[in-house]
This record gives sequence, C-alpha cells and structure tokens, in this order.
Amino acid sequence: MGKDAHTHDSLSTNEKRTTVQWYHLLHLTPRPSCDQLAGLKQIKSAKAYSPIFRTVALRVTDLSPAESLDRYLRGLKKHVRAQVLIQKLMNT
Repeated sequence: MGKDAHTHDSLSTNEKRTTVQWYHLLHLTPRPSCDQLAGLKQIKSAKAYSPIFRTVALRVTDLSPAESLDRYLRGLKKHVRAQVLIQKLMNT
C-alpha cells in the first residue's frame, strides 16, 4: 500500500460512511446512475477523490464528457473547485 493508504480504523465517521457508500456504488449496484455519481464528494484530497470518481463514472453508460466534468467539479471541495476553475480559465 502507498503512503496515502489508510486502514478503516484510521478513518473518521464521515469517511467511513462515504467509503461504505462508494463500496455499495462500485460493488452492489448493477450500474450507477448520474444521480448516484452526483452523490460522490471529496473528503480528503482531490488526488484520492479522482480515481474513485473515474471508476464510478466509467460505469455510468449515459454520461457525456460535459456532464462527467460537471459532476466531478461539483464533488470537489469548494476551495479546490475554485482553484480548478481558475486554472481552466487561465489555460483557455
């Protein structure tokens, strides 16, 4: 495991709940919907959130690239979302 790996015991109650929700989305539902994807939220770093989002987003069959980006940005913490949007504006 990498240095960012956490055991279940080291997670806060909110992180445990979110981890369980992601597990259910990934393993117990046949295909997540766009609405379920909207329920994903960044808890720790964007680096930790991004691969989970990608994994779930790839399983949504009717997700356009624009909608995927919108759902991703909405799941980020507000200050991270603002930084991403500013960076995007500067690069266009």
